[in-house]
Amino acid sequence: MLSHHIDKSMWARVEFGNVVQNKNESSKNPASEGLTRVVGLDDMDSESLPLRRWSEIGDLPDGTTFTRKFSTGQVLFGKRRSYQKKVSVPDFDGVCSGDILVFEAKNKRMLKDFLPIVVQSADFMSYAIATSAGSLSPRTKWSDLTKYQFCLPSLKDQEKIIEIISAIDKTIEAYENLPIVSHRRSMLHEMLSVGGDDWIETTLGSFVKLKNGDRGINYPSANQRTPDGVPFINAGHLVDGRVVLDSMDYISEETFNVLSA
Repeated sequence: MLSHHIDKSMWARVEFGNVVQNKNESSKNPASEGLTRVVGLDDMDSESLPLRRWSEIGDLPDGTTFTRKFSTGQVLFGKRRSYQKKVSVPDFDGVCSGDILVFEAKNKRMLKDFLPIVVQSADFMSYAIATSAGSLSPRTKWSDLTKYQFCLPSLKDQEKIIEIISAIDKTIEAYENLPIVSHRRSMLHEMLSVGGDDWIETTLGSFVKLKNGDRGINYPSANQRTPDGVPFINAGHLVDGRVVLDSMDYISEETFNVLSA
């Protein structure tokens, strides 16, 4: 176990803002600075550090309105809808959305590769979610994140943790590259398309009912939200095929009955 090899008595409790800086640098003309790649919040994957998608400024007919600069190895953190847990470490320079904060270790107390481990931690994410404000697109602020407190290991222990986490990530990546998902899809398609001798052909509508039909339910406004009651989800709660309930919204039962009438 990790705890058997690390002496936590040497760890110091610190505030995030004392060891991390928000690199809020901008460029009005990224292309002139050789910054040709543009990253939006949708380009970042939930709970995955590698940044696999971006846009080329030259491919965007109207250019880009993004001006926030980032560099290779810095940590990108999605401050909007932080419950989506979007943290990325790019291997190139570029510009990104204003809904993305750019972090960098502030001093020699923290190793460069240890920062993304802190930002991806459950405690940091819970803090970011708790400090987010707004109903439809909650956002956390850098000024709030600076106050997050955590135990910072010694540099030696940071190296050990980085080594262990890196090995785990490589194992996970190796399994992700296995074509298990594609095999499952092709097998399912083959079974359902070919069928058997005693199978009958039918339609989805003959055995599936769409709740509320095509009409659907009216979307509640911000002033109809309540601290508790009937929960409801929006598109922001759907992440990678899962319903993420870290930041749930509620309406009263009375409001629910009116909206669904």
